[in-house]
Amino acid sequence: MFIRSTAVQRMIDTSQDISHLVAHFFYSYSNRPRLKAAHLFRSYIKQILGYFDMTGKQLPMRIISCIKRFYGLKRYYPKFEEIIDEIFVPLSDLIPCTTYVVDGLDECEQEEVRKVLKTFQKMMSHDGTKVFISGRETLDVTNSIPDSVTIVISDESNREDISRYIEWRIEEKMRERQLTEKQSVVEDIKRKLNEKADHM
Repeated sequence: MFIRSTAVQRMIDTSQDISHLVAHFFYSYSNRPRLKAAHLFRSYIKQILGYFDMTGKQLPMRIISCIKRFYGLKRYYPKFEEIIDEIFVPLSDLIPCTTYVVDGLDECEQEEVRKVLKTFQKMMSHDGTKVFISGRETLDVTNSIPDSVTIVISDESNREDISRYIEWRIEEKMRERQLTEKQSVVEDIKRKLNEKADHM
């Protein structure tokens, strides 16, 4: 989690320097109603619209009318395919050098994962578009998106990184104020944090 969030933050920081958009979305198992493909792409649409607003770029009238039809006062609730084909893809075509980040896709049901990967597969034919997907190893991205690259972070490396991070954060907190006078309590806190991390 720490590695992924650091990578995403680096992408966002770099994108601001070169005026490219990094649209990102994090699926959380604790928010079950939002584990849908539609929520991901609605979030991307909002971020793209925010980018257009910030940069002062004009939207074509056909996209504006679709947005009003789907999200205006007299809204018509669109099907997933309409969200993709009538708003998301046309918007993406206007800013081809965008990076789309999705974290925790493995939290979704298989049908929702399939919809997301199928849409990304379509997006990869657009020049300059990049996609960064993170999740557990059960997520089979390479078979869905040709020419994609997988990076595996081993449990052992992850455990070491988590342990180092916990050590660093506790030392940092202890410099701010003394948490306890007993070293045994500090060691117990470290042990429990390591146990509870669960690869996060």
